[in-house]
Amino acid sequence: MAKVTKEQQEADEKLILNLLKTNGNKSPNHLAEKTKFSRQKVWRIISRLEENNTILGYHAVIDNTKINLKKYIISLKTKAKPMTEKMLNSLKWKLLKELNVTTDSLHYTHGSSDWLLTIMAPDIKSIIKTCHILEYLFEGYLKDIQITEVLFTVYDNGFINPKIDELDEFFNIDKKL
Repeated sequence: MAKVTKEQQEADEKLILNLLKTNGNKSPNHLAEKTKFSRQKVWRIISRLEENNTILGYHAVIDNTKINLKKYIISLKTKAKPMTEKMLNSLKWKLLKELNVTTDSLHYTHGSSDWLLTIMAPDIKSIIKTCHILEYLFEGYLKDIQITEVLFTVYDNGFINPKIDELDEFFNIDKKL
């Protein structure tokens, strides 16, 4: 058996990772067909990536409109003072588990916002309630909260929206041009 270089191993891993982004539920046999690798090689690569926590998990990409949810982005700007351990624990645990919304992602950022939350909720009322809870949990720490409703998702989780043609409804597009 030929010795695989570190560069080739990394290239093989990137290929498998790219396929898993849009085919996370596919079998090693399917991935082997796509990559022209053996099933055993695909299995070894995936096992190694799971063991070293490069692959953290798998998930389904859901059409939230079918389950009556809308996507919102909440942007938090904090004051220039340190966050307490209690606040950080509230953000990590309470926010993610106890609010009556589905937290899709939570990011600590550098830029115009310090935190970005992507949340699924049935309506804006739920998001406003969420923001009030955030203000309570982080009293004296938050400088500003901005809410953005996602009107249309073009690309998400490695997928182009299969309803991409519906984006035309948001613009006055002359299809004759």
